[in-house]
Amino acid sequence: MANIERKFKMDNLRLGMILSNDVIDDETGEIIALKDRPVDFDTLVRLKAFYMDVMDRKPDGGTAVDISEEDEAILSGSIPYLPEKERQNYVDFKNTYVSSFEKTKDLLGDIQMGVLPDVSELGSVTDDIISTVRRKSDVFAYLNYMNSLGSFVYDHSVCVSLVCRVFADWLRLSTDESDTLAAAGLLHDIGMLKIADNIVNKKEKLTHEEYMKITMHPTYGYNMLKDCDIADEIKFAVLQHHERIDASGYPNRLKYDQIHRFGKIIGIVDVFAAMIYDRPYREKFAPFEVIKTFEREFLGKLDTEFLMVFLQNIAYNYIDRSVRLSNGKIGTIVFINKAQCSAPIIKLEDDNYIDLMFDKTVQIAEVL
Repeated sequence: MANIERKFKMDNLRLGMILSNDVIDDETGEIIALKDRPVDFDTLVRLKAFYMDVMDRKPDGGTAVDISEEDEAILSGSIPYLPEKERQNYVDFKNTYVSSFEKTKDLLGDIQMGVLPDVSELGSVTDDIISTVRRKSDVFAYLNYMNSLGSFVYDHSVCVSLVCRVFADWLRLSTDESDTLAAAGLLHDIGMLKIADNIVNKKEKLTHEEYMKITMHPTYGYNMLKDCDIADEIKFAVLQHHERIDASGYPNRLKYDQIHRFGKIIGIVDVFAAMIYDRPYREKFAPFEVIKTFEREFLGKLDTEFLMVFLQNIAYNYIDRSVRLSNGKIGTIVFINKAQCSAPIIKLEDDNYIDLMFDKTVQIAEVL
């Protein structure tokens, strides 16, 4: 479809729209936004802040932006966005997440050098992020809008620790157990720092030799921590988070009760966090695609009791959220089927209902 160029007021500017012209501050020369790129959340914030400043400086100045739409779907809201009342919360969340990412790089770097911080300091990394949300379940909506910060190990570690914080609440763990689980989440992949970046970030399929090196990272991590004065639960989680209850995991092919419960919990969160971020070899999964993948590929491999608690709570987080279906229709999630969390009941805009557990001709393409 040919591009359609229109001029929109700032109040009507939407995420996913594409600017037809660069936006540059004439007074400072600062580039506010670039043309030919979809407007993301950060760009939208910069644009609104810039034009508010322009109005202050030039009361008669324009407040419209030339927009080039690649298709009408973008204008109709195919790009997910947050309600206005949630946007500042997201900005605070993202800024704190970035700060925690930098803090994690320092902490894990210290451990590589043999300096272990206090466990409470490890837990505080995600406490700071949690403090920015109204309710802990908002974490999952906000993670849906986040992009990778450029270093998989550190980014992934922050995400796993953060989700462990919320999962601990769902499991009704004590405060001390929650702190320990969050610390274990932050450290679970520290052994990956012993593996060459060209393997960790490889876009192509790993060779057998490269894969075998990857499977050594739990052992590397455990060896880095085994003599440290930290809880044994953390060491077990680091060593066992890739073990599977059917003995198909690594490094020791443990099964069932041989795997520590923290290893089982972080095993679930580790898979979840890997799916919700772009990787060099694939794009991130949409929220209900994540749930469906767990149901299809990990039942019988991950601890069933922990997994069902996790999937049901993840799914419940999206009740009352708008979604776009694979047939293009828009609807709202009104009910989660416990037997198949990836297939909720949807109320469509025409007030009809569709139960995805029984209608297999359509699926959720996107959470809006």
